[in-house]
Amino acid sequence: MYMRDKFIMLGDFNIPLFEEENEHLKLKLEHKVSYPIKDETFITRTMTNFVDFVSDYLPSYVSKQPDFINKNMYRAIYDNSHVIGKQRVGHPSKNSQAFDFKIYKNRQYNTDQIFTNISDPFKVDIYPKNLPLMPFIGKSMTDEQNPHWLSDHQRLSCLLEYNSSVYKCSVLNMLSDCCSDKPPLKSFNLTEVEAIDIEYAMLLSDIYKCCKCKLMESV
Repeated sequence: MYMRDKFIMLGDFNIPLFEEENEHLKLKLEHKVSYPIKDETFITRTMTNFVDFVSDYLPSYVSKQPDFINKNMYRAIYDNSHVIGKQRVGHPSKNSQAFDFKIYKNRQYNTDQIFTNISDPFKVDIYPKNLPLMPFIGKSMTDEQNPHWLSDHQRLSCLLEYNSSVYKCSVLNMLSDCCSDKPPLKSFNLTEVEAIDIEYAMLLSDIYKCCKCKLMESV
């Protein structure tokens, strides 16, 4: 990928490393060839560079290695045993992606990464570490001062050195303001909230069916 400029690329890539998928996505070995992010070691990175270099001069004999997002980059190294599982409930009033079947009890893999070509393999701190699942509301073993963890992503943090300067990088996927605000139904009693939840689910169901019909008509 990018070879000449020095840069840092970080964020939520929505997929785990192939080796960390833990059978949630039911990946097979043949998927690894075209997988969009890879965990390159020094040896594989060196071989990729060499083959690509040779292919520029002998294009009819040597094919370039398949391209992928973090090609020729180092990645942040974290302890995979500290990755916490995440959950998404099936109720559409609490999980707007339930209609997309994004429902699970314990999806235990990390999708946030930090890639760079300015530093050797580097380690990051992953936080929090000791929670049963995310999001988590309750007494946390990780931080007694801030017991709740309302994101379904952990935070990755690291220090990178370049040109005698040190840069701190962090990745944390948070909920939007409207999702993180105070509960909009706090003025209703429990019975009214349950009734509103049912009506909300029915409205969402109608919208989903309508969109699906329109999609089928356009095919």
